[in-house]
Amino acid sequence: AGAERAARSAARLDLVRVLLANDVSAEAAGVLALATREDPALAAERPVRLFSAIAALRMGQDARAAAFLAPDGKQAQDPELRLWRGLVDARGRRSAAALAAFKAGLPVIEAYPDDLQLPLYLAAAEAALDAKDPGFAQRALTAVAPLAETPFARDRLAFLKARFAEAIGQDGEARRAYEQLAETGAAPVAAEATLRVVDLGRATGTMTPEAAIDRLERLILTWHGDAEAEALARLGRLYAGAGRWRDAFATARKANRLYPDHPATRGLHDDTVALFSALFLSDRGASLGRIEALALFYDFKEFTPLGRQGDEIVRRLADRLVALDLLDAAGDLLQHQVDTRLTGAARASVAARLATVRLMEGEPLKALKVLQNTRLPELPGQIRDARLLLEARALSDLTRTDLALELLDGNDSPEAAHLRGDILWGARRWREAGEAHEALLGMRWRDPGPLSDAERADVMRAAIGYALAEDTLSLDRLRTKYTQKMADSPDARTFGLVAAPNASGTVAFRSIVRQATSAETLTEFLRAYRARYPESAAPERPRPGPDGAPAAGASPAPGGPSPEARGSGGPSPG
Repeated sequence: AGAERAARSAARLDLVRVLLANDVSAEAAGVLALATREDPALAAERPVRLFSAIAALRMGQDARAAAFLAPDGKQAQDPELRLWRGLVDARGRRSAAALAAFKAGLPVIEAYPDDLQLPLYLAAAEAALDAKDPGFAQRALTAVAPLAETPFARDRLAFLKARFAEAIGQDGEARRAYEQLAETGAAPVAAEATLRVVDLGRATGTMTPEAAIDRLERLILTWHGDAEAEALARLGRLYAGAGRWRDAFATARKANRLYPDHPATRGLHDDTVALFSALFLSDRGASLGRIEALALFYDFKEFTPLGRQGDEIVRRLADRLVALDLLDAAGDLLQHQVDTRLTGAARASVAARLATVRLMEGEPLKALKVLQNTRLPELPGQIRDARLLLEARALSDLTRTDLALELLDGNDSPEAAHLRGDILWGARRWREAGEAHEALLGMRWRDPGPLSDAERADVMRAAIGYALAEDTLSLDRLRTKYTQKMADSPDARTFGLVAAPNASGTVAFRSIVRQATSAETLTEFLRAYRARYPESAAPERPRPGPDGAPAAGASPAPGGPSPEARGSGGPSPG
C-alpha cells in the first residue's frame, strides 16, 4: 500500500490477471474500480478497458462491457478489443457485426489459452449460424471440439452441431440431436433444443400446432431467461393462429412484463397490436360476440394501436356498448377519446357522437357541455351542421327553447325543420308547433298516393297543435286538405275526432292529446340524424324486450311507424 501510485497500479493489474484467470470476476471488477478511482488516468489504458469488459461480461453485465469496449481514438481498431465487442454483439443477437469481429479476431482467439478460446469459438459458431454462414460455423466448431471438456460445453457443442446439420439441410439428423438434448442436456441447452424441436417441426409440417403449444407451455413452466422469452413469442403466435385470443394477449402481456427489452418480445408486441387491430377492424374477429369483444378490449387495451386505427377501434366498441344498452360505458369510452386522444375536426366529430349518447342517456346538459367544450372556429360543413342540430336539441331538452330556435335560424335543411317542430311541440307552443308540422308536409295534400307513417304523424301533430291553440281557422284548413288522404289510413277515426269542430272538450279528444303529448320525440330525431350524419352518431339504442331487458339488435324496421304516429294513431277511444 505504501508503494508509489504507478507501482500500486501495476500490482493491482497483476492481481486482476490472476483473479480473471481463476474466474473470480466480481473481485477483479472491485480491484479495477479501486485502481481507477485512485488513478483516473488508468481507466483509458487498454489493459484496464479489456479486463473491465471481460469481468463485466462474465457477470452478465453486457451494457457495462459495451461501454468499456466502445471504440475510442487509437484503440478503435484494436483487434483484441474488437473481438470482445464481437462477443457483446453476439449476446445482443447482432449477428452480422459479431461475425465480422470474430473473423477479424481469429488470430487473437488462437493465441488465447483454452479457457478463453472455448466461449469465443462457441459464440463465433452461433453468430455464423445466425448469419447463415455455415462455412465459418464449421471452422469454429472444428476448432472448439477438442476444448469441450465439461458436460455443459459438450452439450453446447452438440447443440451447435445440430444447428449446423439443420443449416445444411440434414433435418432428420438435426431433429434427433435436438430431441436427445431436450431430454438429457443441461437445462439451458435443453431449453434451446426444445425451441428448435418446435421450430423444425412446424417448418417441416411434422408437428401440429396443438403439439407445439403443449411443448412450449411445458417449457415456460420449467425454464426462465432468453429461452422463455423466445418460447413466449412462439406461444403467443400459436395461440393467435388457433383463435385463442385471450391466451394470445395474456402471453404477450407476460412477455412484456418479464422481458420488455428482448427482441423476441418486441416482435411479439408488434404482432399482438396488429392482431388486436385485426380482431376489431376486420372479418378476423367476426366470430366474437359483443360481450366477448368488449371483455377483450377492457382486459387488454394496452394493445390498442396508436392513431386512426386505435380511434376506430374505440368508436366501434362504443357502438357495441350502445347496442347492449350500456350507455354509461359507451359515454366514458368516447369521453376518454375526446379528452386524451383526439384533436381538431376528428375530436369535434367524436364529440358529436358522444353527445348523441348523452342525449339517449337523458343527460342533455352533458351533451351540451361536450359540444361547447369542443367548439372550433373552422370545421367541415357536415360536422358543423351535425353539431348544431345536437346543440339545439340539447337546449330544447333543457327548456331553453328560444336559444334552441335561435340556433336553427337560417337553417333550411329538412332535419332542422323537423327539429324546429319538435322543439315547439316540446315547449307546448301549440299554434307554432302546428304550423311547423304542417309546413313539413309542404304540398303533399295535392300529390297522389297515400301518406307515409311519418307524414300521418305530422298531420296528427298539426291537428292537435291547432286544436289545443283553439286556432279553428288553421284546423279547418288542415281538415280540408287532408281529410280525404287520412280517410283511408289507420288514423282515419283519430283524425276525425281531433279535427272535428268543438272536439276539444270531449273525453276522446283528451285521451288522444294525452297520448300524443306524452310521446317522446328524441328517438325519431336521432333516427333522422343518424341517416344524415352517420359518422357523427352513435347507433340506435335497443328497444326493451318483453321482460324489460334490451333486445339486442331490435331496431325498428325502415319506414316503420314513428313513436309519435303510434302514440297519436292508435285505436280511438270508443
